[in-house]
Amino acid sequence: MSKRDAPEYRWNSGPFQIGIVSQGGAISRIDWVRPDGNGTINLLRPVTDQALKSGNPSSLGCFPMVPFANRLAFAQFEFDGRIVNVPANRPPSPHAIHGFGRGSEWKIERPTVDTLRLNHKHDDPNSGFVYVAWQEFKVTQDDVTIEIGVR
Repeated sequence: MSKRDAPEYRWNSGPFQIGIVSQGGAISRIDWVRPDGNGTINLLRPVTDQALKSGNPSSLGCFPMVPFANRLAFAQFEFDGRIVNVPANRPPSPHAIHGFGRGSEWKIERPTVDTLRLNHKHDDPNSGFVYVAWQEFKVTQDDVTIEIGVR
């Protein structure tokens, strides 16, 4: 995963301010704006300039673990009677961790007044996975719903 400044896309919808970092598809913030106008409440851990500059989604409030979460021991797994090797993605560890979405660019698509969608396509057959992933944010006056999917 490259370390570089991570530009933050800010989306305001209803009483919420949502920050997205397209590198890694990370959520940098979800802030609720108080109805009385007296400030905001961070619903995730507060993002710092240092976290944004790190380019590391793990330093932000939330990031997508696609197409798998946790670790694949020694960067491999068994499927249908065969061993599938995947790239180890956190050197010097020999394991693969938290998928490939957190180290990839996500495209911000279809922003509307109440919905924002991010898409990520991974088409490297040498990685053991070919997939399309998405995150969709829907906002009402009362809540934020986040759907994540992989196909």
